Amino acid sequence: MPTSDHGTTVGEGVAERAEGEGPVDTVGLAATDRPEPGNRKASGGHGGVPVATPTPSFAEMQRREALLSAGRVLSRSIARGEEVALLIDQALIRLRDAGGYRSIIFVPGEDEPVRKTGAETGTGYFPVEVNGHRHGTIIVSVDSSHRWDAWEVEFLEECADDVALAFHLQHLERVRQETLLRLVESEERFRQVFHQTNDAILLYDVSDEGRPPRCLEANEQACRWFDSSLEELRRRSPGELPLSCTVPGPAPWDRPEPGPYRFDAQIRRQDGGTMTVAISLHRFKLLGQMVMLLVARDVSEERRLEHEQAASLEQIQQNMEQFQILNDQIRNPVQVIIGLADLEGGEFSHQIILQAREIDQIVRQLDIGWLESAKVSSYLRRYAI
Repeated sequence: MPTSDHGTTVGEGVAERAEGEGPVDTVGLAATDRPEPGNRKASGGHGGVPVATPTPSFAEMQRREALLSAGRVLSRSIARGEEVALLIDQALIRLRDAGGYRSIIFVPGEDEPVRKTGAETGTGYFPVEVNGHRHGTIIVSVDSSHRWDAWEVEFLEECADDVALAFHLQHLERVRQETLLRLVESEERFRQVFHQTNDAILLYDVSDEGRPPRCLEANEQACRWFDSSLEELRRRSPGELPLSCTVPGPAPWDRPEPGPYRFDAQIRRQDGGTMTVAISLHRFKLLGQMVMLLVARDVSEERRLEHEQAASLEQIQQNMEQFQILNDQIRNPVQVIIGLADLEGGEFSHQIILQAREIDQIVRQLDIGWLESAKVSSYLRRYAI
């Protein structure tokens, strides 16, 4: 907003106006049609509206001071963050009363309003736009005897700019609140997933200075499994956890390679029990800082079933080997029986040979079954363990 003859300013960041500027020769034109401040020259009128260049009278000075006061109230209202719709209504009423205008209205919309002619040639149009986006236009209607000057036109232009600033600040606040809401919702979703998962998750800060990793975050499952609070876990490095693994060489969390590492470990519980967990360890950069993510999954039941399965397959293999030996042990006596019956002859020798061969056929079927069982056992050993 412009500077008064007494040095009073309206709004923030408004350039001071040089005294003695000539009147504006454009009334009812868009801002792009008006000459730049300080470059305005009287041309005897524009659009049928004469332009006067008298020295401001005492009454005009009072009118200007009233307009400046209305502008100051507008600036303070914007600074307080008042609702734009209410702010505009009150500001336009003050400007209308202070300037003695016939009417002053705000027409929202991105398009420039249609300009009237004839009796309305004294109407001034002041676009409310910021960053190339037009929010609307302030339309000031004056009496036919009114004469515009450069100070008044520029003052109203800057009032329109302040209203545009109010729209922009309102938009920024709405975007800020929407962004904050999305951040809160995203954080809540992450928190729920982080703490409700069945895996223990610990995030460590990895220093380049060689100090032990420092725990940044741990979920509730990790606190339960390690019988510690979050604060206690934050004071422990991975090597200080009740965790034992049989990985050869240095512990995975002490190695400089990023990984990932996957291995089984045992968690020693305070009640004396143990839990078998599968650990996944991975280093990566988070917000420019190297971190290490440790995820532990309870695989106690899976490992127990795998051991039982391995033991069962081993027992099946032993039974099949014993079964093959028994087949041979049965077949040999049968062959002896057949040979003796054939040598001795007699009325029952034929029946004895037939029954012995029947036994041999049964043993042969058992051999075929053993071969099929061997294939099944090989498949289970290959894919089930």
